[in-house]
Amino acid sequence: MIRINNKKGFLLLEKSVLELILTIIGILLILVVVVYLFGLVSTAQVKRNAQTSLDILESRANSLEDGQKIMAKLPGLCKEGNDKTCDWFIAGWNKDDLKIPEKYLLKNVICVCNGKMDDLVSACNVQGLCREVKSAKIEIALNSFEVKVDAMNKKEGKTTELIKLPIIAFQSNLIEVEISKNNGVVSFKKIG
Repeated sequence: MIRINNKKGFLLLEKSVLELILTIIGILLILVVVVYLFGLVSTAQVKRNAQTSLDILESRANSLEDGQKIMAKLPGLCKEGNDKTCDWFIAGWNKDDLKIPEKYLLKNVICVCNGKMDDLVSACNVQGLCREVKSAKIEIALNSFEVKVDAMNKKEGKTTELIKLPIIAFQSNLIEVEISKNNGVVSFKKIG
């Protein structure tokens, strides 16, 4: 313990300690702001990549003639090493499906969504980007999940029904999707 009998020396020491504490607090605040801004930039980049992925899927699907097949390489939307817990996915609905993102009723749509895969429609309504695909029907192969949904039954009221909603999960690296059109049906299939 430093003991100073001089009032000026004590004030000088107190001022130095106060300056040191304020400097440390200032540096910590700057670090917090930098980390926050980096997160904003990273999130914005992921959303741009999701938009790019949807643009690619929609344009290629709508440009296909019957009997054609085309490949699409999509950027990864997940953090490196986070593939198993990544919540980004591609989903598709047909105009006659029971549940479909609200804005796209009576349309065939392809969506790039972020959310829990136990409720795909909600995930796509809240944090999803969807586009209409001009085809008789949409099919998505690979990564099928069975999900409980509420269905309206006119005779008995609301019932719970188990339906299969296929998805393609994103990864941290590029994914390759094969898009084909046969008999008016546009199919999306993850390769590899």
